[in-house]
Amino acid sequence: MTVSSIAPRRHRVVIIGSGFGGLFAAKQLKRADVDVTLIAKTTHHLFQPLLYQVATGILSVGEIAPATRMILRKQKNAEVLLGEVVAIDLQKRIPMHAGLGGGSSDAAAALRVFARMWRVEEARARAIGRELGADVPYFFEGGTVLGLERGDLLFPLIDRPPAWVVLVFPSFGVSTKEAFAWWDACRSLERLALTPNRLLNDLEAVVSKRHPEIARIVTRLRNAGASQAAMSGSGSTVFGLFGSQATAARAARALRARSRQVQVTTLLNRARYQRLAAI
Repeated sequence: MTVSSIAPRRHRVVIIGSGFGGLFAAKQLKRADVDVTLIAKTTHHLFQPLLYQVATGILSVGEIAPATRMILRKQKNAEVLLGEVVAIDLQKRIPMHAGLGGGSSDAAAALRVFARMWRVEEARARAIGRELGADVPYFFEGGTVLGLERGDLLFPLIDRPPAWVVLVFPSFGVSTKEAFAWWDACRSLERLALTPNRLLNDLEAVVSKRHPEIARIVTRLRNAGASQAAMSGSGSTVFGLFGSQATAARAARALRARSRQVQVTTLLNRARYQRLAAI
C-alpha cells in the first residue's frame, strides 16, 4: 500500500525551435516558476530577412546569427539543447487499464506537439484525435465538459468546485474493450436511478459484478466522508471527492491495503489544465 500526496512541483516547458516564436516564448517565461528547455536545430538564431545578403557575400552568417545560448544566457531558468525532435520517449505515470485516460492524454499531448512543429491547424489535430479514440478530444479541452455521441462531441460546462481527490488503484486492471463487452452482454441490467448531485458511471455496475472490490471501495470512500465516489471510466480506479486535504488524507489511510495503492491529489479546472498542457 502506498499513500502519497501529489505536491506542487516545478514543471518543465519544452520549446521546439529557436525562431522568433520559440525565443519569444522562452523569454516570456523568464519569471515563471518553471524550467525552460529550448531545442534548436542549429546553434544560431537566423534573422531571415538578411539571408539574401549572406548569400551574396555582403554579410557573414556570424553578423546576422547570434548564438541562441548567448541570447538566453542571462535567463537562469532556461537551457538550450542542440537537436531535432524526431521521436518521443514516453515515461508513463498513469497506470494502464485504470480508467484514467492515460493513453488518450499521451496521444493528445503528442498531437499538440507535432501539430505545432509541422504547422498543422488545431482543427485538423483535433479531428485526428477523434479518429484515434473517443477520449482523446477531451484532452484538447480539459475541465468539466458534456460529451455527446461517442463522448467526443464536447460542450464546455462550468467547472466543478475545487476538491481533494483520493484515487484508489486495485491490484487488477480492467480492459476497456472487456468492460464495454460486459455492458453489451448484460441486456437485463437494471439502470441505476439518477440521484440529484450524485455522480453516476453506468459501467460501474457491470464491472463490479466481475470485480466486487470496486463496489466495496466506493462504499468505503463514501463512509469515509467523500461527497462523491465512483469508478473512473471503465475501471479499475475508484475515486472519492473530499472537501479538505486532511479529510482526504484520513480516507487514504483508511483505504490502505497490501493489494492496492492510494494517491491524494486535487481537481484541475479548465484554465489550470490548459496552462499546464500549454494549450
